[in-house]
Amino acid sequence: MNMGAFAVVAFIRNTIQSEEIADYRGLIRSSPGIAICFTLMLFSLVGLPPFSGFIGKFAIFASLVEGFTITGQRYLMVLLLIGGFAFYRTYFSPGLGPAPLQEETQVAAAETGAAPDASATPAIDPNAEVVFTSEMPDTWVKFYDASGAELYQAQMAEGESFTIPRDAEGPQVWTGRPYALAITVGGRPVPKLSEEDEIVRDVPVSAEALLTRGQDPAPSASPSPAGTPIAAQPGAQ
Repeated sequence: MNMGAFAVVAFIRNTIQSEEIADYRGLIRSSPGIAICFTLMLFSLVGLPPFSGFIGKFAIFASLVEGFTITGQRYLMVLLLIGGFAFYRTYFSPGLGPAPLQEETQVAAAETGAAPDASATPAIDPNAEVVFTSEMPDTWVKFYDASGAELYQAQMAEGESFTIPRDAEGPQVWTGRPYALAITVGGRPVPKLSEEDEIVRDVPVSAEALLTRGQDPAPSASPSPAGTPIAAQPGAQ
């Protein structure tokens, strides 16, 4: 199991050029087979039943408990339980730590009714450069203006980018992988169109629309028309 887990980590590192845990996000979509095998290996290493790792760890702990009970050194068993709890809490429950100070400040401001500082919010530049970058291979996407005229359509490779023309009127997007498209407006990252595996269509992608998304009600992603199957969309993933 150790060799298998390290082999998967090495393979992913060579593929995405990163060993950060955060970069493993979306692995179940891009490589479901590797993600499932890696998960089973980790479950076995942790010692969850009914995997083989559980049998070995259970035998070790059972012999330790029996030895401590026979010799009367029960305090050692208590120390063992405390150490195990500390280990699992540190490595498997990082979310139990303190929340960021920024969130506490926002909560305090909401409770006191204080208005947010307007000077902290950057001014919206409607002519700012909007760039979409594919974070996964074979990401089909289509950009078009308000009249329906096509601006760009491609099966984007990983790392490939497209810049919305500044003179495009009411640019919109249609894709089946909104979670795979990173967006920057004027060089500043903004939230993705969606983190779900869904089809988004007719979503405005102008600089103003992307920067104000989440502040004012924005047009929601509409599902694919009932009469148009997903397979009929060119390269939809």
